[in-house]
Amino acid sequence: MANGIKFARPSASQEDQTPTGSSLLTAEDLVKKFRQGTETVTALNGVSLEIASGQFIAIMGASGCDKSTLLHVMAGLTQPDEGTVSVEGEHLSGMSDTRLTDFRRRRIGLVFQQFNLVTTLTALENVMLPLLAEGGVRRTRSVNGEWPCSRRWAWSSGRITARMP
Repeated sequence: MANGIKFARPSASQEDQTPTGSSLLTAEDLVKKFRQGTETVTALNGVSLEIASGQFIAIMGASGCDKSTLLHVMAGLTQPDEGTVSVEGEHLSGMSDTRLTDFRRRRIGLVFQQFNLVTTLTALENVMLPLLAEGGVRRTRSVNGEWPCSRRWAWSSGRITARMP
């Protein structure tokens, strides 16, 4: 436990069923500090975590114990003051902002507490929005250019398409 954050892992019987392999994510000795007026607040102090491919974990803790700070650092949204984060062996700290944005768009999925959804889109369309940015989603519109009220999504040749019923 670090800073009141708990990492819950499956029981031994569930762990045996977890696929083994290389580390999906490795966080080592993470330190993150913030200035609050004249004070320096240490949000993360030496947090280390390794997540294997296919492993399920839960990050738990009381409100304000910096779970979100940890997730932001692990996703590359915030740089740690000390320590490293690697995703499948790629160190996030050495990436430019452009490369990091591209890396997150292609490799990391985030759902924020506030959701940050586009209110005019359905839940499915919000989830598929990053694919649209990649050119992986083709949208089929009705004659007047509006989204059809009822859509059918199909996977075809590596692309997801929305089609009118």
